[in-house]
Amino acid sequence: MGLFDGLVAYFDFRNWDLSNLVTGEKATNNGATLTTDHLGYENCAYRFDSSTDKIIAPWPTNYSSYSWLTYNFLVSHNNWDNWERNAICVADTDNDNRFIFEKSTKNTLYVKNLNWGVEDWIAYDVSSLEDWKVYMLTWIQEGNWEWSVIKLYINWNLVDSVTTNNWLQNYNTLQIWNHPRFDEWWKGNIYLWMIYNRALSDSEVKLLYKLLIH
Repeated sequence: MGLFDGLVAYFDFRNWDLSNLVTGEKATNNGATLTTDHLGYENCAYRFDSSTDKIIAPWPTNYSSYSWLTYNFLVSHNNWDNWERNAICVADTDNDNRFIFEKSTKNTLYVKNLNWGVEDWIAYDVSSLEDWKVYMLTWIQEGNWEWSVIKLYINWNLVDSVTTNNWLQNYNTLQIWNHPRFDEWWKGNIYLWMIYNRALSDSEVKLLYKLLIH
């Protein structure tokens, strides 16, 4: 199987109309501002610095499974070591949050599912991460409606995993935005957003990191 088999969404923000390069479906930007990407190209990444900043995309039409999937982001943050609440929330609607990368206490990155209420999946200490350095965050789900294994990678390193009886499903839209319940938002840049309808292996995550960062 090739590295890009199962890829259903790819937004690298270098195409001005915010198209999903796999399907051609277009995302919409509300408030995020264009900035320089991690390779030095101007206007090829988005900065989120307000609670109203949001990117919304249609759920990929070629997505056929919700039990096995991979979300991949390239991001940087303006201050990992602070007390502020920060989040990348991937949601279906404004009031229906599915999962979230959240930094709600000092030095801790949470992966949460809010489908059935607030449920922490993973809590990881990010005190060693550097401000404005680009990191690849990868969230992988393996399982079915009865159970799931959730994995969090930072760059190519598997930093934690957990087994849960909850899972992320597919719905009508994808949104990167703030956490509306607590007025949290990502204070930094997002350079790339990818979705697979399968779970990547450890070796594939490492290869993807090498391809995307350099």
